[in-house]
Amino acid sequence: ANNLLSLVAEFYDEHTLAKTDDPAAQSVVQNKGTQLRLQQEVLGGTWDALVSNRADLVIGATGDAPAGAGYSHFSLNECTMVFVVPPGHPLATAEEPVGSTDILKYRAVAIADSSRHLPPRSSGLLTGQEVLTVPDMASKLEAHIQGLGIGYLPLFWAQAAIDARQLVVKSVGATPNRAIQQIAWRSDNQGKALKWFVEKLRQPVVQQRLLRCH
Repeated sequence: ANNLLSLVAEFYDEHTLAKTDDPAAQSVVQNKGTQLRLQQEVLGGTWDALVSNRADLVIGATGDAPAGAGYSHFSLNECTMVFVVPPGHPLATAEEPVGSTDILKYRAVAIADSSRHLPPRSSGLLTGQEVLTVPDMASKLEAHIQGLGIGYLPLFWAQAAIDARQLVVKSVGATPNRAIQQIAWRSDNQGKALKWFVEKLRQPVVQQRLLRCH
């Protein structure tokens, strides 16, 4: 049997592949000889799961790949990140771009890195900044809306709250506002199921189904 541990990162709907009506996809999902396991990881946890053999395939890994061999990867897209604050926050009316000195005065909201072996990663935090750590992106979005902290969100997660005027986007100068999404897999896995998924994920039409970042 082919054991494919398919890991779907935080930016994607973990059920997208299973819900597809593609006949070829259904043949893989329904094949009794193929075992699929979908799970979510955060930040460096995506790479950690891959290099520690907890996963054979990663969809949506972010950041630089860890040092070492044993896996292959290619870029999927770049996701727009926005720095958000609630409307009543002091930074909501601050002059732009907002400087790090001003940002440091206020609590940030961050998602806990799910790495078990690799050093945990963080993103968009300043040294010495007070941080509220939450378990997932949905909790992070809600924490921002409730005024519990400031920080970065993928635009597709924040857009509805921005449109509803629950969050305000602020320019923060030279800080990068794009996150590269990657597909990565274990090179030593020669299984047919993994090969099929990698080939499918290279197809633009399949990538468009997965992508919710713009």
